Amino acid sequence: MLLNKFIAGLDIGSTKISLVIGKINPVKKTGFSNRANDQRDLEIVDFQKVDSEGVRQGIIVDLAKVVNSILELKQNLAVKKIDSVFASINGKALRSHFNRAALNLSPRGEEIRQSHLDKLLRRASSIGLPLNRQIIYRVPLEYIIDGEGEIANPLRMTATRIEVRLHIISAEIGEVENLAKSINYSNWEVEGMIPVPLACQCALEQDGHSLLLDIGSQTINLGLSSGNILGFCRTFLCKGNFPGCLAEVKKSIEKVGDYDRIVISGGRALTDGLIEKIEEMFEKPTKIGIPRVRLQKNDSNLEEKEIVDNPVYTTAIGLVKYGLRKRKERAEAKGLVKGLLRG
Repeated sequence: MLLNKFIAGLDIGSTKISLVIGKINPVKKTGFSNRANDQRDLEIVDFQKVDSEGVRQGIIVDLAKVVNSILELKQNLAVKKIDSVFASINGKALRSHFNRAALNLSPRGEEIRQSHLDKLLRRASSIGLPLNRQIIYRVPLEYIIDGEGEIANPLRMTATRIEVRLHIISAEIGEVENLAKSINYSNWEVEGMIPVPLACQCALEQDGHSLLLDIGSQTINLGLSSGNILGFCRTFLCKGNFPGCLAEVKKSIEKVGDYDRIVISGGRALTDGLIEKIEEMFEKPTKIGIPRVRLQKNDSNLEEKEIVDNPVYTTAIGLVKYGLRKRKERAEAKGLVKGLLRG
């Protein structure tokens, strides 16, 4: 799976199921910590979508119908060499948690190793979740070294004490397992499950403090983004009352953190007057987020499938970009970067 040149992002929504396939390309120079390289390393080679059946407000309610929809989508793919996907997860089961932990090192000071960070993250991840929930994502918001905060990467620094503030996203186990079953029964493996707000963040690559709103037919997925860190997420169920749902979003985010701008995506992002309505309600500059993607050369069919400059497919594109990032991390960890991108 690691050396597979294709990455697939599967977005199972309430009204559509879409799949984007990216191909990893060889590059002469790589800077794996730079997000800008993702666009050069990756090109979109296939895209398909079908109507979604068996999903309500982001939650699978009929497994057989979802499997049939995925199988229908698979039949139309030009790229057949796909055995695994990165899948989106949303719905009411998503929840953000915050915790912190500390680790004392040598009183004389000690170099921080990866084993220290792993131990620290395990401690911070112990949050006593209910039996029906599991962690699906975690990200350090900051490290604190001997009382000095806002440190992004403390590896190899010398300290006597290290702390971490951790953002954890959990989901209901039933939702996770039903999503996995729908994919496995379609003869694919699940390479990763990614919350919709995280996928949107990967697709849009916003700098600064941004409020990301993925606005679908039945849900609004909220993400608070600071650079490449997702600081908060939540899913709102609209239930036919879209203005009321936006008001609930505004009330919720006021309690969490500040932001400079709003970036919207999803199927409803193109609704006439929506940007003006959000700007009036939130009193923040608002724009439609456009994922930056690179199409396979000489493939005019991809443009016809409306993947270019279209916020409807932000999540699926973000899943592919997230997948590229994870593949690189795994390759680096195993010393296989050259093998991954040799071409």
